[in-house]
Amino acid sequence: MENLRLGAVARHCDNDIRQLKKEIAETAKKCSDKAALDFWLNWKPSANEILLYTSYAEWDGYKPYHEWESPDDGNTPVPVSMHCIEERKTGVKHPVEFLISHCAIVLGGVIPIPTIAFGHKHMVICSFELTIPDILYSLPTIAEYTLDYKKYNYVILKSNIHDDYPFYS
Repeated sequence: MENLRLGAVARHCDNDIRQLKKEIAETAKKCSDKAALDFWLNWKPSANEILLYTSYAEWDGYKPYHEWESPDDGNTPVPVSMHCIEERKTGVKHPVEFLISHCAIVLGGVIPIPTIAFGHKHMVICSFELTIPDILYSLPTIAEYTLDYKKYNYVILKSNIHDDYPFYS
């Protein structure tokens, strides 16, 4: 994986997390990873964790599906270290170290998976060493979110602070 980029378009508050757990429980039969399923159903955010809804994942060096040598070519395993939060509208980069510790794909429900999958929407848990940056609280909550997310100053989570590649999602 080179220069992973995820557009974070909304954040989850406590009510959203309860609803998300219901959705995960409803799609549990699609999840082959029992440990991941148990984690999500029992997870309670700590003071330095935030759950974000992201648009389609992108990264440099991605190969089209027909060129994959294995099904994992389109995936980035979690946990994955991230190094920057960029404001979409202004281009301002906030250098910050954090970890995407867990991931669930939004695909006919919300399904816990051990990877970030190229071209899919995700729910990701971001863990920060100290505190969650204020810029993430500027994102709408899931309840406030609309599909017209480009009207918000959504943020781009980046694995490389020097990544200036345009984000298309």
